[in-house]
Amino acid sequence: MRIVACAAEDPWDPCTFSGYSNRLFSALAAASNEILPIATSKIGLSDILRGALTIDPGRWPRIRPRVNPNWYWSRGSFEVMAKRFNRKLNNTAGIDAIIQIGTHILPSDRATPFYCVTDATIRQVTEAGKFSVSNCSPSVIEEAMACQREVFRRCWQIFVLSEWTASGIVSDYGISRDRVSVIGAGANVPVTSIQRAGSSSPSILFVGYDWERKGGPLLLEAFRVVKKKVPSAELMVVGCSPPVEERGIKIIGKLNPRSQTDRIKLVKLYSQASVFSILPTFDPFPNVLLEAAMFGLPIVSVDEGSRREAVIDGVTGFLATHRDPEAIAALLIRLLTDAPLAHELGDAARERAIRQFTWPVVAGAMLNDIKRRNSELRNS
Repeated sequence: MRIVACAAEDPWDPCTFSGYSNRLFSALAAASNEILPIATSKIGLSDILRGALTIDPGRWPRIRPRVNPNWYWSRGSFEVMAKRFNRKLNNTAGIDAIIQIGTHILPSDRATPFYCVTDATIRQVTEAGKFSVSNCSPSVIEEAMACQREVFRRCWQIFVLSEWTASGIVSDYGISRDRVSVIGAGANVPVTSIQRAGSSSPSILFVGYDWERKGGPLLLEAFRVVKKKVPSAELMVVGCSPPVEERGIKIIGKLNPRSQTDRIKLVKLYSQASVFSILPTFDPFPNVLLEAAMFGLPIVSVDEGSRREAVIDGVTGFLATHRDPEAIAALLIRLLTDAPLAHELGDAARERAIRQFTWPVVAGAMLNDIKRRNSELRNS
């Protein structure tokens, strides 16, 4: 098939949609599909003149422009970006399907099969008060939700990462459940490169760019309790650099997914850890849980959102029922001090990840649904 792959930024960039875009379209290409990438939300001079950028408060030289959420999520922006996309689409012949990462544009061509992939709805995001759309005015949020509803209604099939997202699309947007397919995600590490090295000391690995949203402060509280019971325990923090200087805590900081050196460094950190833990306040579907599972790491997280779809409590890790540092510490201590249990849960996590959460599996599930829907709707 010839597939138009569209995303707000470059679909091939490993940072777009946290790497989901690159990995998904690479897997689709590996399945003998031709991928035609289109970045749909590039800001031009005319957009800047219409208020597309705003200035972050701060003192020089930290002052820098950023995309204005009220512009980006407005109906006006939605329509402008859709027109630009459709002009590019008109110059592309012989398309078998359009697959959009996100819900930011709507093709004018109704004959070509149109699909979207999303990890959360705008309603779910704004109710949690997260991401840039939550900073918009109430009227712009309503516009954004209305635009997303139009995209959902036009899609031949909607692909989501979790049942949690699927239930939000059905209940909040009135979409029939049979038009929503849960395909999950794949771990962003090749299975063949994974080797468990183990660590000489018990260690907990945290990976996340947003220390606050990924539950870093709560994990820090729990780790302080852990240190009282397991003095040799270490906490390795990757992806961010919180202002924390305490015994046993190693701040690795940000690693660039575009850098081969940094990717190798991350693989080494995964392979040497004993336990993986993030405790997000909001996260539609944390891909890092799949990466940790692929390395055979038992996981400690919280039973919120889609977490129980990535972690099976008591089988591949533990899910705390409350955001209580003492309770979370008890789960971490159990895994750090019981090596046979940690290995048993880690092995189960890896087996499940290989079975369900690789990119060929995700792409295969998507292609099966696309072929089915194309056949049903073209023959109806």
